[in-house]
Amino acid sequence: MAKNTILQSLNDSDNVADLNSSNRRQVQTFIAGAAIAAGDAVALDLSESNDSDKALKVVKCDTADQFIFVGVALEAASAAGDSIRICISGLCECKVDSSCAANSLLIASVSGGKLVHSVDKKAAQLCAIGTEAKGSETLATVFVIRQGY
Repeated sequence: MAKNTILQSLNDSDNVADLNSSNRRQVQTFIAGAAIAAGDAVALDLSESNDSDKALKVVKCDTADQFIFVGVALEAASAAGDSIRICISGLCECKVDSSCAANSLLIASVSGGKLVHSVDKKAAQLCAIGTEAKGSETLATVFVIRQGY
C-alpha cells in the first residue's frame, strides 16, 4: 500500500473549500466483503478463509468480531467484490449515534456501522475524534485516526 500523503491544495473556506479540500485526508481502496453504505465505519473482514484477503477486504463494523477498524467508507459498495474508497485518516463524514460531540473520543459500535462516544479510553480501539455535536443518529464530521497498519 502507498505510504505517501498528497496535499490536495491549500484553499481554505474563503476560497470555496469544503470537507473534501485540503484536509489532510488519506484514502485507500479496498474490496468490499459485503454491501457498505457511504459513511459506514468499516473493519477488516476476518471471516475470509484466505489470509491475504483478510487485509484486502472490509465490511461494515456491526458485530463484536469486526473490531480491526480501518476507516470510513467515502462511497457506497452495492455488493461484495466492489472496490471502495476508505478514509483511513483525516476529516470525513461518518455515521454516529447521538453521543457524538466535539472532541469526543469515538469507537466502533457493534451495530449499524457507526461510531459511538467512549467513556473508557482504554477499553477499546480509538477510531476517531468527533468535531461536532449531533442530537440524533446521523452523519457527523469526524477526524479518523490512522491505525498504523
